[in-house]
Amino acid sequence: MTEHKFLTQWCKMWRIIAVVLLLMLVSAWSVAAEPVTPEQVSSEHTALEHTVLKSAEDSDGDGLTDLEEARVYKTDPQFADTDTDGLADGLEVNEYWTLPLVADTDGDQFIDGIEVRFGSDPTDGSSFPTQKMPGFNDLDGDGISNSEERMLGSDAQRVDSDFDGVKDFEEIRVYFTSPILVDSDGDGAWDGEEVAAGTDPGDAHSTPPKTP
Repeated sequence: MTEHKFLTQWCKMWRIIAVVLLLMLVSAWSVAAEPVTPEQVSSEHTALEHTVLKSAEDSDGDGLTDLEEARVYKTDPQFADTDTDGLADGLEVNEYWTLPLVADTDGDQFIDGIEVRFGSDPTDGSSFPTQKMPGFNDLDGDGISNSEERMLGSDAQRVDSDFDGVKDFEEIRVYFTSPILVDSDGDGAWDGEEVAAGTDPGDAHSTPPKTP
């Protein structure tokens, strides 16, 4: 290849590069100069507003946003008291400085809600309810004594031992159901469901109507 041909091809290549660069610059300028329509602004604002509102939702009303529960505390955004200790997750985090995932934060055998009820410190293992305190014989205040709860196998520190939606007192004194079985009559419906539907949670032949 002669020197003349080499220079000619080199110049052609640089012209092509220059044209491409020019086209890129023109394209970038046209995009930047394109006016933003009110519809675009409104759409972006709506999307931002939706994101903010979504992050501020508190589905279970416990004082913590769903976003905080899911990303920060790993608690259940659909259940106000994740560790079932009698204190809402928001109260644990913002007021009592207890652990919303641990029922007995200080490990003294009394769950946080019971300690708060009796005025002891749920974050201090040396501070806990004692027999000298009024109401100690019925720790959860559900009307069933600690000794009777032990005999029945129910939890003396929780008003609804089996979490079926019916309090222990009502199960024992009103409906004559088991405070440790969610479905006392074994008919496939929880005791709480039956009470809400007006059927008998102690009778397997009495069941809530099935929804389609």
